[in-house]
Amino acid sequence: MIHNEHEELEQMREQLQLLKEKLAREHIVNDKVMRRAVRDKISGVQHRSVAMSIVGTFAIPFVIVTLLMTGFSTCYVVLTGAFLIISVITELYTMMMLRSRDLRSGNLLSAGIQAARVKRLQQRWLIIGLLFVAVWLSWGAYELHALFPNAEEFHAMLISGAVGGVIGGTIGGVVYRRNQRELGEIIDQIEDLIEGEEE
Repeated sequence: MIHNEHEELEQMREQLQLLKEKLAREHIVNDKVMRRAVRDKISGVQHRSVAMSIVGTFAIPFVIVTLLMTGFSTCYVVLTGAFLIISVITELYTMMMLRSRDLRSGNLLSAGIQAARVKRLQQRWLIIGLLFVAVWLSWGAYELHALFPNAEEFHAMLISGAVGGVIGGTIGGVVYRRNQRELGEIIDQIEDLIEGEEE
């Protein structure tokens, strides 16, 4: 009887050991899958930052020349150009913040902190951008009215500017929301991974 109990106890130990090994293998697989998902999301945010930087860089001379040819004041044109340049620099800085060696070296905590910083920077930049655009549009409408005193011409220019603004705002809004969503998912996944490692 004691021998049977000893055998059952030994079998239970072996089964427990097998279960532990299986759980450890699953944890390693889950860990790799989550790290790959985090890397892919960061790569997506980086690619969008590069695309926005390229578009912004090409837009700067086009916008400046268009405003000058239309007859806007030098001060308005310089301010517009400066804002666009700062926007491109901010986008490039965002990208550089995410080009972290921490992901390749496995330091997900540091990568999560960087993702949170980028998310917060983009939120702050959105507020700054919206405030600037509100002032910029009002100033632009004032200058347009002086340049085109004829009501029909003024309204035509205003409508064409509004159409361009809506298109640009929509594209920027879609990119912003997608980046914010993916950065939030990155932070959540890293937190889950770290909590799993602590258990």
